[in-house]
Amino acid sequence: MKALSEILNCNGTLVIENRNWDKVIKENKRFTVYDKISYKGIDYIPLYHWMLNGMEQKAKVEILLQEINKNGSVSLYNSELTFTPFTHESLINMMKDINLEITKDTYNIDNDWYYLYAKKIK
Repeated sequence: MKALSEILNCNGTLVIENRNWDKVIKENKRFTVYDKISYKGIDYIPLYHWMLNGMEQKAKVEILLQEINKNGSVSLYNSELTFTPFTHESLINMMKDINLEITKDTYNIDNDWYYLYAKKIK
C-alpha cells in the first residue's frame, strides 16, 4: 500500500476494494459456495474452503472452481492461497500511517466487501 501511495498524484484518489474480514472471521464458516458465474460461455460454481485461525493470524483458503461442462459432467480446478486477515480498523490505521486521508468508506459489517477511498495528505 505504501508503494501505491508513493505514486499517487497529489489530486489522485486511491481506491481499495477489500474483503470484509471482520464478517468472515465473525461468521467462521468452513465453506462458502457462491452463485454460478459464466466466463467465455462456460459456467462455474466457486466453492471456498476456509481454514481460519482468527484475526491477524495466518490462514488459508482453498478455492475450488467447479466447471459445468456442456454434457453435464463437472471438472474441478483448485488453488490455495495463504493470507492474514485484518480488521477494518487496522486497514484504516495503516492508511493513516502512510499519510492517506480517508474520503469515503463503504464498510458495513453485513457486507462481504467494502471500498476505501483515500487522498494523499500533503
